[in-house]
Amino acid sequence: MSRFFAQRYLGWISWRLVNFTALAGALFYAYLAGFSLPTQRAFLMLLFAVLVLSMKRKCALFDLLSVTLFVILLWDPLSVLSLSLWLSFAAVSIILIVLWRFPSVTQLQKQGEIDSRFFVIRRYLKFLFLIQLSLTLLMMPIQLVSFSAFSLLSPFINFIAVPLFSLLIIPLILLGCLFSLVAEPIALLLFSSADRIISFFFTLFAGGEAAYQTYSAAYSGLIILLISLSVVVFIIHFQAGNNRKISYIFAVTMLSFAFLSFWKIKDNDPAQWFVEVMDVGQGSAVLVRSQEQTLLYDTGPRYPSGFSSAASEIVPYLHSLGIEQLDYLVISHSDIDHAGGFAVINEAFKPKLIILGESLVQNKTANINALLCKAGDHWSLGALSVDALSPFSLTKNNNNNSCVLHVSDGKHSLLLTGDIEKKQELLLLEKLALPLQSDLLFAPHHGSKHSSSEDFIKMVSPQWVIFNAGFMNHWGFRLLRLNYAIKIRLLKW
Repeated sequence: MSRFFAQRYLGWISWRLVNFTALAGALFYAYLAGFSLPTQRAFLMLLFAVLVLSMKRKCALFDLLSVTLFVILLWDPLSVLSLSLWLSFAAVSIILIVLWRFPSVTQLQKQGEIDSRFFVIRRYLKFLFLIQLSLTLLMMPIQLVSFSAFSLLSPFINFIAVPLFSLLIIPLILLGCLFSLVAEPIALLLFSSADRIISFFFTLFAGGEAAYQTYSAAYSGLIILLISLSVVVFIIHFQAGNNRKISYIFAVTMLSFAFLSFWKIKDNDPAQWFVEVMDVGQGSAVLVRSQEQTLLYDTGPRYPSGFSSAASEIVPYLHSLGIEQLDYLVISHSDIDHAGGFAVINEAFKPKLIILGESLVQNKTANINALLCKAGDHWSLGALSVDALSPFSLTKNNNNNSCVLHVSDGKHSLLLTGDIEKKQELLLLEKLALPLQSDLLFAPHHGSKHSSSEDFIKMVSPQWVIFNAGFMNHWGFRLLRLNYAIKIRLLKW
């Protein structure tokens, strides 16, 4: 290189060559990872750090993190709704705080000390233990709020997984990708080695699922409170200085008020009931609660990959409410976006009564204690009256076989319609002696153009309408298609 550049430029060239190589490697890795939000965050932080260093400027790590967050949100504002974004940034923020508070864990040995491999390994393990302990403790509130659960084994699993994947498995896979272009036998050997290590890792922690515990909202709140107060006491102990005694008195006082607030007598007004619509994408899942009795209407979609909204959304949410068994499980009809999570919900909550608009897949519900929904059925849910308005008889059109429910406390009411179409709406208008009027209407068939006839809407005369339509769904359902005033509100009656 000295043949082409003057000696005084060699440092400049070599430094930028290293930076360019690192950026290229990071970009290739982000590409392999599908440019997920966490990999976008990691690559952008590296890019900004390289730019700052190349300009011989100083920049705080939190400034880099803030700029990275700003750029990601500027590029994709809807990423603010992604949980992975906030989990990633929260984890990195915790790591930066730990490095700021305990700088000694990353310092090299002092001058004159023996530079031994044992010292380096011990320092790395100490750093890894401190990071994992901090992440487990400080990420626990986020996990409880987001998933109503956390794993007691996570710090031990991560203590092994982080160095194993970072220093061994991922380098093996990346080397395998490179050798697949020039020497396939070597690439195959590398991939095989990585696969065996991964298999051994999962075999070692096969029983880890039992350590993943779910908690109700009450217990989650108590755990979050204890963690928050522990952090406050920790800060007081190390930062209060001469006023430490006063600070402890303040902490104990706040702790007492917090516990009194947490254990305050709850309002058990028997007239209060709840309607909760779960975000399951293009599908349906509605929970109705009254006087500690529960009714779940539909279970969300299931996809060919095996993923179901019931396992990822509905089950954790019901557990967070402290629900261990459902009183009623109603499946409006057999479409996969309504009945897809049936098996998951049935296994997790063992409903006392299952009501089906129509039979599900043959032989799948033969041994299940279920009743077919039919117009005229009536039952009680706490202080509520639940009436089945449809179907009158089963037809070949499974959408019109949907179990339509009218739920009322005598003052407020809602209408759950499934996927009924205009023909069934007309039958409801002709055959029902009772009025269909409801305060809250769940738009038939997600707001499809084949439903919500003008006469039906006039008869129901809703104050609010909710559309169970997925964002950018490929059926083209639009939230504001119907020709009447629409307001979507969080209801608490």
